[in-house]
Amino acid sequence: MEEVYKSNINETSTSSERTYSDRREQQRPLAESEESLAGYTREANNEIQSIFPTLHNPTLVMYVFPHLSTKSRLPVPGYSTSFSMYERTEYALPGER
Repeated sequence: MEEVYKSNINETSTSSERTYSDRREQQRPLAESEESLAGYTREANNEIQSIFPTLHNPTLVMYVFPHLSTKSRLPVPGYSTSFSMYERTEYALPGER
């Protein structure tokens, strides 16, 4: 058991010492099936772009006029509140919008 533990520790320490360039050289090129999924995978250069855009859900603004509260009859000042027209945010499929 001790030998297995020591060999595992040695493997871990040597693998963590590899540099970024060593790991970069070991990467294999993309297969043809992986290239066809290139637009659907998250990468640094497409992270900002939304693959599944949200469908239009307008924000409505409602003004509540000044009024008296029901039980204690205290004055409540007028205020504005906003909410979405639809209950849930829906997403479009890629290329659908």
